[in-house]
Amino acid sequence: MTEATFPIASRKRQVGFYITVGLLSLLLIAFTGFMIPILPSVIIGWFNPDLFGIHQLHEMNGGGAITWLLLAGMLLQLHHPERKVAALQMANLVVISTIVVSLVAGTFFFPIIIFLVFTVTAAYLHPRRQEMLRFGRPGLPELLALVALAAVPLIIYAVNHINLQWIAVDEHAELTHYGMMANMAVTLLLVGLLASFKTVGWPIPAWGAGFVAIVFGLTSVVFPEQSSSVGLLWGILAIVWGLIFIGVAEWKRLKEREA
Repeated sequence: MTEATFPIASRKRQVGFYITVGLLSLLLIAFTGFMIPILPSVIIGWFNPDLFGIHQLHEMNGGGAITWLLLAGMLLQLHHPERKVAALQMANLVVISTIVVSLVAGTFFFPIIIFLVFTVTAAYLHPRRQEMLRFGRPGLPELLALVALAAVPLIIYAVNHINLQWIAVDEHAELTHYGMMANMAVTLLLVGLLASFKTVGWPIPAWGAGFVAIVFGLTSVVFPEQSSSVGLLWGILAIVWGLIFIGVAEWKRLKEREA
């Protein structure tokens, strides 16, 4: 099925789709942009390092960067959604990963189910909903190789932080920060893997995975004293990995355009 021959959704379905996407986007901006300043943390965290104290990395990565992926996946649906199946798949992966990791880490909070309802509804109403669960085989082995390269350290990082979260829940029930960082690692892997499967609009999750890796690496380098920092060397490696991932994705995209 080509870009030009996808089935046209009914008018009611189109209206329902845009209403769903718009409502979740507004909800995310209101809740994580103003009520709890998670979205701005990726920007203001650099200029006001004392704002989040010892939880700088948790807020900027596990909160801010991951929430930006969710918001971007929804906002991009407002223009030519038929070309951006992967963006909505990315948004669903973010929510599903957050739910699963929070359940494992013992930090589950019920309002996240609201986000899942919206993202799943948007997927059902999407003009190319028949492709939402179609992945096939990886079409970009270069990106898959990069994901495989990052898998072991990210999985170790996620497992360690889930263990830290279990301890934190026992000692300080209100803390969820280690679980957020575990979710960051898992989400980064899943979004990178999604990009390698080359679904429609795959450059979007490719940029998303690279963005999260770069933010994580930079915060680890700038704030090495933070408990979730991976230090200077691994921070630089994360930055390099993110840049290479985006670079390879753009190289493949340009090659496709020229073909």
